[in-house]
Amino acid sequence: MSIVSVTGASGRLGNVLVRHLLARGDQVRVLVMPGDPQAASLEGLELERVEGSVLDRPSLDALVEGAQGVYHLAALIDLGSDRAGKVWAVNVEGTRNVIAACQAAGARMVHCSSHAALQRWPLEQPLDEQRPLALDEKCAYHRSKAHAEQSVLEAVAAGLDAVVCSPATLTGPHDFAPSLFGGALIDLYKGKIPILLDVVCDYADSRDVVDAMIQAMLRGRKGERYLLSGQVLDMLELAAILREVTGRAMPKRSLPLWVGWAALPFSLAIGALTGKPPIFTAGVLRAAVFNREVLHDKAAAELDFNPRSMRESLPDTLEWFRGRGWID
Repeated sequence: MSIVSVTGASGRLGNVLVRHLLARGDQVRVLVMPGDPQAASLEGLELERVEGSVLDRPSLDALVEGAQGVYHLAALIDLGSDRAGKVWAVNVEGTRNVIAACQAAGARMVHCSSHAALQRWPLEQPLDEQRPLALDEKCAYHRSKAHAEQSVLEAVAAGLDAVVCSPATLTGPHDFAPSLFGGALIDLYKGKIPILLDVVCDYADSRDVVDAMIQAMLRGRKGERYLLSGQVLDMLELAAILREVTGRAMPKRSLPLWVGWAALPFSLAIGALTGKPPIFTAGVLRAAVFNREVLHDKAAAELDFNPRSMRESLPDTLEWFRGRGWID
């Protein structure tokens, strides 16, 4: 039985990956932060736990010791300004710590990056693995993911055995938090969002993504990037699918993004007054501009990646929310 280690195991993608690894018969060791608010996603699973964080090198050394492979999923997703530097610390410095631990242990690494790490322009051309990293991206989160991936690729050039996987926005069950997108789906289902913004996004089911990541560990080519994309939809197209699979009324209007930019000062002011996260930030609006075509031909050919459609994924996603008591 092989030992595989996972950072970010309690997160949106991590807990699904852990479940699939256990189903394969792997011995799974996970890094768990003290007081992890998402720890409930791992309850009842037979895991070896190492307490620590990606900013604590001794705990990472304990995590990777004797492991044949390390899945690095830990990241801080925050589309705000990152004035405190937490996003950079976790996403970039944390990744460099994981790289160093894998180098010391001689472990193979699968790094979970993001479409956000790549330059999107020109938007009219398909996004694929050949796009350069967005190292100067204005959004702090996007920029951090680009620099984290650059650190992995530089380590590969120095001898690290690593593969990069870049998933789309995730759908499917086992969304425990719920995620930012999961929360939006719940609000759409409940009729709390009367008008949409003209947002374009790429969606893939987390179960398909983790299966491809496992194949990346087993047979992905060293130093290669694989886009794990699914179905690109604007918000009206997403709402139409939701209407089809639920029978519920959905918004039929979409406002241009300039309306969001015009309202941005009010969103930030309301957040500051209430002490709650803003309804949207500049980072959210920047992330809303996306390519209408994202290619996953390479992952399909080399990792057997065959993502299900949103019409297949959304019913399972909503059933998960229903089981948690979040809808109906």
